[in-house]
Amino acid sequence: MSRLSHPPPPSCSTALMYSFAQHPSVGLCLDEPLYSRHLLENPHLERPYAAELHASQPYSADLDKCWDVLRSQSEDPSRPAVFMKHMAKHFPCLKVPQQSQEVTEQFLLRDKHLLLLRDPLKVINSFSKGAPCTLEEIGLADLVSLYDVLTGSGERVDRGNVIVVDSERLLADPENTLRKIMGAFGFGEGGEEKMLTWPAGPKPYDGVWASHWYGNTHKSSGFSAKTTPPAYKTLSAGNADLYRTALPLFLSLLGRCVASPTFGQGRAPLHYAGERGGGGALLPDAAGALAAPAAAALARGAAARAEIRVKAGKCLAMRAVLERVRGDVARRRAAFPFGEAHSAAQMREAVFQVLAANGMRDGVRVEVVLAALGAGRGTTLVVSASWEEGGGEGTGGGADAGGADADGADAEADTDIPEFS
Repeated sequence: MSRLSHPPPPSCSTALMYSFAQHPSVGLCLDEPLYSRHLLENPHLERPYAAELHASQPYSADLDKCWDVLRSQSEDPSRPAVFMKHMAKHFPCLKVPQQSQEVTEQFLLRDKHLLLLRDPLKVINSFSKGAPCTLEEIGLADLVSLYDVLTGSGERVDRGNVIVVDSERLLADPENTLRKIMGAFGFGEGGEEKMLTWPAGPKPYDGVWASHWYGNTHKSSGFSAKTTPPAYKTLSAGNADLYRTALPLFLSLLGRCVASPTFGQGRAPLHYAGERGGGGALLPDAAGALAAPAAAALARGAAARAEIRVKAGKCLAMRAVLERVRGDVARRRAAFPFGEAHSAAQMREAVFQVLAANGMRDGVRVEVVLAALGAGRGTTLVVSASWEEGGGEGTGGGADAGGADADGADAEADTDIPEFS
């Protein structure tokens, strides 16, 4: 039986492949065995390692041989399980309609599939370092299509052969997430502890492109959430539009994850919304689905709202404003019992992410809403940014560089905005 992973590029899919390779039941790992075929079908895509890739997958010129190779590997009785790492965009069944039913019946539906998700903002920022970024390249539309094929969504049939995993959850809690994955894959109990670590360095089953993409993973010997300071990136106009297109596709799968997701930019400003403990997301508008609970809480008096002005690369009196918002919500606890609230550090991080995503450093107003959800559910945070009247992208908003906000706070209470990249 094959276990197939279908991640968006780039994600922690290589680490997941290394992890599966440590399980005693996995006899073989295949790294993107349809990659060469994908490039042959899309000659406009340029890769510096294309010639070497085609030589390493000589079967790719013949579609039937592609599937024969995959079948022969997955049907070998000497191997209890085979792990194949694919990109959803590599699947010919999504691009050659006449092949779809045969491929689906003979290959896809008999195996188990893991769809690995990653916040498209991070995918776009990461992928753009190595190649031009398009919706086709990040593969989210193909991932949604593949999910529909595997689950029989059009037939309203749940075939039970696919699971969805949030990569951020995998990094934050690898042991429990792997246990859920292996249980869904039918491996039974035991073996997950071996999957938490692997030898550092290149692996014999790496694709020939490893030297171009796997550098950081080769330095690793296990799953780990990044502890380095966050990078605050401003999306180009094209990538901001791409993010707006990709986000609904991502959200359509996020709610189907086997473990609670941690999912945490701009000409028309992007905003932030998210629940405490559940991460947050940058959204194209402040009225998105994740912001709805905050709007409802405001209406019934269970939320606090405040504004932060941004001038000359500083958030004026931000620390005082955020602590005041937290205090206002805390005083509502008796009337609207809630669990743990967002910390000031989490709120500050959300403000920086919004400002960075929109390229905003001057002449900006930031609205912060912290809402008590009640019933011990914690808080929802919504951060919205807008140019001050008469301002706009690249204009600085016409604001002066004074060190005091409208309340007269002194400059020492202001907070410098980190550099954007």
